[in-house]
Amino acid sequence: MRLIPLSLVLLSVMTVAWSHPAPAQQCVPGQCLPQTQGPLTVTVPSTRYPTVQAGINAVGNGGTVRVKAGVYVEAIRIAGKTLTLKGLGTAAAPTEIRALAEEQAVITFGDQGSGTLENLTLTGGAYGILTASETQQWQPQVILNRLLINGAGRGVFGTFDVLYATNVKVSASRFNGLSILGARALRLVNLSSTDSGNIGIFAQMIVRNDGTYTGEPWIALNKVTVTGSKGPGIAIIGNAAAIMMTHVVSTGNHLAGVYLENAPATLIQCDLSGNLALADESFGDGLVSFYSKQVTILDSTFVANQRSGITVTGCSGDGRPSNASLGNNTITDGAFYLDVEIAPDCTAGGRGQMEDLTGNECWHDGVKEDMCTAVSSTMEMIEATP
Repeated sequence: MRLIPLSLVLLSVMTVAWSHPAPAQQCVPGQCLPQTQGPLTVTVPSTRYPTVQAGINAVGNGGTVRVKAGVYVEAIRIAGKTLTLKGLGTAAAPTEIRALAEEQAVITFGDQGSGTLENLTLTGGAYGILTASETQQWQPQVILNRLLINGAGRGVFGTFDVLYATNVKVSASRFNGLSILGARALRLVNLSSTDSGNIGIFAQMIVRNDGTYTGEPWIALNKVTVTGSKGPGIAIIGNAAAIMMTHVVSTGNHLAGVYLENAPATLIQCDLSGNLALADESFGDGLVSFYSKQVTILDSTFVANQRSGITVTGCSGDGRPSNASLGNNTITDGAFYLDVEIAPDCTAGGRGQMEDLTGNECWHDGVKEDMCTAVSSTMEMIEATP
């Protein structure tokens, strides 16, 4: 079996490159927001502000643009200020913003633009939400609440300082549902991504050395559901300080329910079942972990994945073998339950381990096994050409 690190595959196909408190706008030297003048609340459309963009242009820094129910075909840009864009629609009569053109984003956060998007439906376009900084020195703080993002090329795309998303549904994305190329903090709660053309949720967490970020990034996913992706349900790559997944359901995806690369993580009460192999019959696992020093999985379910329930392979960034600690999980076999394959050149020596804590159950053909045992497959790591 020849497995390819996902980060290398992604490079060949990408066309563009709980700290608990809510994020507060910070004034970093060289990045301070201007104190723009203007009303604190604007309602659109109106005689004075006939479009959503007109209201955004007019409102003062820290203000709110209230958008009446209806359909608006615009390319929205938020730059130079922090604001709240709030739809006033209902489920029966939503506030919907449609892409002005399929190659454009519905909403773009530009230089020195941050804020909250609430109670909106975003339809079509290359991106539902895009961050685009011309100077590459501004990463916005963005809060998403009660959004529907449908039929975009990528539902959410870009680099953030922090991204908090709650009660968000992303569907039928032509490529990835969410593509987070960097963030100091990422928190997703009650979010779903369904039927993505590639990855449901992709997060590449990078600590930058240019003063953009302080400390190491963290990721928290709670009550997140990903189904029907043509690639992995959730893929996290990079050196996040802490990754916590609770009540995550990632089923019916391809390659893996969760894919981790150099990304130590803890999963609690998750369901990673029924995931499928790729067209070349590779992968098809509940969870795959490449190069991640420690993965802890508790009270979770891995049922009827096409290949393996849990796979751990490779050396971590500091040369130590990858390990997994398991407790109170239920695993049924595809080809096998658990797979451990450690690259032979781990500089710190040793072999990765599956640590069977307590209460794990492994089932084969409807019969409970006396104990869960891991196999070592003959996987070969190869490099893909970007």
